[in-house]
Amino acid sequence: DLHGLSIQEAIKVLDKWIDQGLLAGHRHLRIIHGKGKGLLRQQVHQYLKTNELIQKIIDNHHFPGGSGVTYI
Repeated sequence: DLHGLSIQEAIKVLDKWIDQGLLAGHRHLRIIHGKGKGLLRQQVHQYLKTNELIQKIIDNHHFPGGSGVTYI
């Protein structure tokens, strides 16, 4: 959950969390960035596109959280 974090803090937390998730054997992760004005969501997506560990970004879904949640 990245609510309330600055973009820099969120990317730092996200990067560490992705590594931990992969080391724990998780194949899918859920990122809660919130809806708001969409700035954090946009920056998170931009970061995910540059991360070589991420194979797929799912942001158009019908799961709980709607556009405030991204699945990778």
